[in-house]
Amino acid sequence: GAVRARTSLAVGREGVRHRLTLQAKDRSGKPTGGDLVLLGQDNTVLERQIDQTGSLELRLRPGTYAAWLKTDLEGVNGPHSLGFGLLPVPEITLDQDRTVVFDATKARRATVDTPQSSTVDGARFEVFRNFGGDPWISAWYPGLEYDSVWVLPTDRKVTKGQFFLSSRWRLAQPALTVTAGGRAYDDLRVQRAA
Repeated sequence: GAVRARTSLAVGREGVRHRLTLQAKDRSGKPTGGDLVLLGQDNTVLERQIDQTGSLELRLRPGTYAAWLKTDLEGVNGPHSLGFGLLPVPEITLDQDRTVVFDATKARRATVDTPQSSTVDGARFEVFRNFGGDPWISAWYPGLEYDSVWVLPTDRKVTKGQFFLSSRWRLAQPALTVTAGGRAYDDLRVQRAA
């Protein structure tokens, strides 16, 4: 019955929160994982990983958010190749529990055409998003392991702030061309000094 310890205790009441469920699908519709950036209108930035179950659940304050997912996808040359996936959802109104799907089955291949034969020597992809204040910019440089880039088109313009997705390509005249059995292999990349 003796007092052995004393401690202080505080109680707080959490403000309104809504559940945001994020789901990711690959180009065949199966769950996939990737690197997530979630940006809130109050400049809240969350960087999370969606694991291979393809699902992540968050509890957030009401407001407007933007999200984009960088993920590896099947490349243009089939199951043995690797594609770079950039899947943005530029505006999410969180006024109730919501589910957002990063659906790579709707992704389109990003390409560039030149008047003469060329091969990709490098590329940069950027997402720019703001809600009227300071912008948030994410940038990626897909490496030589990727044979294609896949981007999820947006279905409407944002109503708050600005959203841009940009790409920059560096192309070079092909140093080598290979054709076998009537098939041209146009995705060859030169490794300098190799």
